[in-house]
Amino acid sequence: MKDNKNIQYNNYTNFAISKGIANSIHKYCAYIVAKNATVMKITDDMQAFIVALFYVLCHYSPNISDEIFDNVKVNLNERFTRNYGICRMAEKYYNIIYYENMYFSDFENQDRDSQLLCLKKLSKYADNYLFKDSITNSDDLYKFFYIFCFKPLSSYLTDSVKQNKEKKEENKITKKAPLKKKKVIIGISIFLIIVLGGVIFLYSCSKSDDIQLIYVTSPVNPGEEAHIEIKGEPSTEYYIAVHYNSGISTAQGLIPKTTDEDGYATWYWNVGTRTSSGTYIIKIYNYKQESKFEFTVN
Repeated sequence: MKDNKNIQYNNYTNFAISKGIANSIHKYCAYIVAKNATVMKITDDMQAFIVALFYVLCHYSPNISDEIFDNVKVNLNERFTRNYGICRMAEKYYNIIYYENMYFSDFENQDRDSQLLCLKKLSKYADNYLFKDSITNSDDLYKFFYIFCFKPLSSYLTDSVKQNKEKKEENKITKKAPLKKKKVIIGISIFLIIVLGGVIFLYSCSKSDDIQLIYVTSPVNPGEEAHIEIKGEPSTEYYIAVHYNSGISTAQGLIPKTTDEDGYATWYWNVGTRTSSGTYIIKIYNYKQESKFEFTVN
């Protein structure tokens, strides 16, 4: 990653940079999973290996400090919706990849052509390890590695700074509202609540089907853990209902969840040991959206 001499490193910038890096890693991982989920079973083990590849790139980047790297790992734990298993496995694979690709050890001192050659080698290494039968190839991985390595660190700060400025402006406008206009503001607020309530009611009467399936465990054996990851609207609450022959599952973990700022949410639950084999329905929904996905129990 390119350094930016204008960056003044402190707790705030380190946090903003690490959050941006973690977001990028999560997006690349989600893209690869979504692209291959239709042709092969994507396991948590494979996702962990993908994350570990980017850990290695973070390690060899001359501009990513140990503090930023540690914060990236913390942010990724949150990005994977509290599934610490993926990040724990990523640590294991990180050490393996690190020692099996020692040609990266002098990465920061190499010229651009040599650095690109290193990225191509790492792409082929990952392709042979993970995606022999998939529709992802080393060119896809190389593209992600290239963007990740040569993206300026300052770009991760831009969005954070912009969001903070917008929040400050909103707070200033709110504080400047004259006290004598409070009644008018309250009246307008009540009117808007009524109008918005009507809009919400109309939405609930005609639910849209635009929830994207990222991954679902299928097939799964009775007694094993299953999980589903979806992409919906950002920062929106979604409900889940798993329908078996015996009725709707009451397994622990099937609770309402709010998507992150990119729209991702994941649920984990255990399939009952007495669950009959067959194909079942998972319904993800809220007041204006509803989608149904299938999964198979062996």
